[in-house]
Amino acid sequence: VAVYALGINALDKLDETDLRAIAQDRFSSLTGLELEKLRERQKLIVDTMEAQSPALYDVTYVRNDQTITEPRKIKLTFEIAN
Repeated sequence: VAVYALGINALDKLDETDLRAIAQDRFSSLTGLELEKLRERQKLIVDTMEAQSPALYDVTYVRNDQTITEPRKIKLTFEIAN
């Protein structure tokens, strides 16, 4: 987000530390309403990811010295880190 705010060419001129500092400054200056909207958006994204997560994954395990790979339905859970 910070890169787009500064222009695409900023990516070539800024390192990750600079980008984190810019993003932190922007986040720190958000109003209470903006923070609430951001958290609502994050929650919507997490809820959508969880709703789409039950899927078949190939699970490999060993039973009686035999390696078995089979599809299993796994539901992933996500959380918003503070």
